[in-house]
Amino acid sequence: MPLECDVALLGTGLAPLLAAQSLLRQGLSVLLLNPDHDFFRENSELPLEPVFLGDVEPKTIEVIRRQHLDRARDILAPEFPGAIEVWSRESAGLSRSFRDLSAPFLRARQWNWIPRSHDDAYLRLLEGGLNPLHSSGLAAARRFPGYNWQRGLDPAFQALGLDRLVDIDLERYRNGVLEFVQTRLSHERMLTSISGLEVLDSGLRFLHEGSAVQARAARGLWVFWTPRVSSWLEKFCASRKQEKLLPATPGIAWEEWSLRSRDPIDPSQVGISQDALAWARIEGEPREPWLELNVLMPAAGQIAGAESFLRLSRFVQSFLNWDRFRIRDLRTRTLLGVEPGEWKIEGAVPVRILSGCEGGVIGVVDRAMKFASRGVA
Repeated sequence: MPLECDVALLGTGLAPLLAAQSLLRQGLSVLLLNPDHDFFRENSELPLEPVFLGDVEPKTIEVIRRQHLDRARDILAPEFPGAIEVWSRESAGLSRSFRDLSAPFLRARQWNWIPRSHDDAYLRLLEGGLNPLHSSGLAAARRFPGYNWQRGLDPAFQALGLDRLVDIDLERYRNGVLEFVQTRLSHERMLTSISGLEVLDSGLRFLHEGSAVQARAARGLWVFWTPRVSSWLEKFCASRKQEKLLPATPGIAWEEWSLRSRDPIDPSQVGISQDALAWARIEGEPREPWLELNVLMPAAGQIAGAESFLRLSRFVQSFLNWDRFRIRDLRTRTLLGVEPGEWKIEGAVPVRILSGCEGGVIGVVDRAMKFASRGVA
């Protein structure tokens, strides 16, 4: 007997789980298909949005606005099956009597940029209604996490800051959503390690645990495009003579380094230079002193290769002014170099495709939920 459902979802990570959660709330039946054995093996989401201030375009302004505490909470909280706590420097000394310390924390920090063109970036942020804070010299250096101003300070050092932009406990948020969906879907409708998926006039056919499985999706197949499903999507579009539908996907590899610092890292600040983001790596509520610095940067050539170590060394020793450093951990991920968007391929089984399912988690949640709502409108 083929599996019957209203919508079949193909993908890894958080986006298909959120869509499944939304569809289930509306009383629709769901079949969740994952080519990996683990939903977060690809690890394509980031706890904060990597916003570099090159040319400050309207889309950059919109991305920054989405990171503001109030808007981020409006996006994330309705989709999480539990409490989301908020931390800021102002709330650090308040009573914890009614706080769930195991919940995901939204941490409101000041994000500080060292842009190429300081005056131009300042004006464009101001025109976008973001009210940037300008600092220079020692004041700017103190706001950049990990910056050792005592070993030398460029008097021309300038920064632009925006308050109450957030990051979130990615693992806690993702696992909470996954556990909730697992309580709502049976094992027969939440299948991992699937392969050989075919979209036929009669429905879907794929392999699972060595056996062929057939399924019927009354409202079609939704595909959440991350690098893990790129090869399948390219073959599918080619079979439908829709090769030009998908934009080129060069992919951008990112390296998230964890470094041990000798001096405490200010947990209320995020620093963004032209090459990297730096912030205190924390899970839950920040407790000072904190001695672990996260550095996120695009990979240079081979992931964790010689060029990557050279660039990390330049950033840490030449920019942050450290005399030496010790690496505690490295996480790598590959993101698609594709603008967020939606496509639809008509047929006996209509197929909807969403890009933008990786990167900063707030944007992922926002796009996935809008995609799900449009799909059943």
